[in-house]
Amino acid sequence: MISFNYVAQVPSLNTTTNLKELTFASYKQLVKLVLNDNNEQIIDTFNQIIDQLSTIESKNLTYLDKLIILLTIRSVCVYPALELSLEAKNKQIYNLKFEISDIIDKLNNSLLFKKYNNVVKTYDKFKITYGIPEQLYFNNENDLVISCIKTIQTETNGDITKYKDSIIDSLPAVVYFDAKQHIKEFESEIGELTLLTVQTSVGDSESSYEITPSVFNNSPLELLKLSFKRDLISLYELEYFLSAKLNLSSQLIQNSTYAELMIYIGFYNDERKQTEVAEKQAFKNPLSPNG
Repeated sequence: MISFNYVAQVPSLNTTTNLKELTFASYKQLVKLVLNDNNEQIIDTFNQIIDQLSTIESKNLTYLDKLIILLTIRSVCVYPALELSLEAKNKQIYNLKFEISDIIDKLNNSLLFKKYNNVVKTYDKFKITYGIPEQLYFNNENDLVISCIKTIQTETNGDITKYKDSIIDSLPAVVYFDAKQHIKEFESEIGELTLLTVQTSVGDSESSYEITPSVFNNSPLELLKLSFKRDLISLYELEYFLSAKLNLSSQLIQNSTYAELMIYIGFYNDERKQTEVAEKQAFKNPLSPNG
């Protein structure tokens, strides 16, 4: 069976990846996890989604690549815009809409990846490659600093990166210092990249809220949670309506994307409007008793 594929950019590898569709069944489970708000579970699930839908494994990607891939999946399989409702201090509700493609374009900065993702430094008897972290979220700064050490190579044993966690404390202090400096410089530049800006007005004062892809806080993860978060009851209502009212099979519903299911809803609404127009027209122009 032929399957539909679409493409996402992978700037760190200077390539693209083909993606499979995120089904409604998988999307619903993801929404449950996001609402449960267990960060470790959510991160594991995002990595699983990439591994299942992408031709490139999550372990080979930076966290910025993951953001691009997951936002691309969200745009294609759910909805291409991010819609937010924000309540200001004066209780006024602001309804905001952001095009996901605009966010992806800001992340897809090849110069940033060239500058920070493969920085090689040679020491006395070994060589270290520093890069952009892979994880979406870190519990502490130490883990973050160590994460930017991508490879460790020695003259005698070759590549020993897989032992990084056990040998990190035995490496010269200058390695940790350079790693910390590398992530500090990267953060300084990535911190200037604003993905979302929300401004509200209360009286004569204005306040703003920004989301940047910072590695020193959980903003990348929060952006993804915000993108996939949805009222779970509305998904069950959608599933019930499609099954009970439109007579769509359970298999079709579960294997379709949310975006596809909304097309069926659109067809139904259009048909209903046409019926209402026809009924109103018939009421205005009834047939005469004599025909």
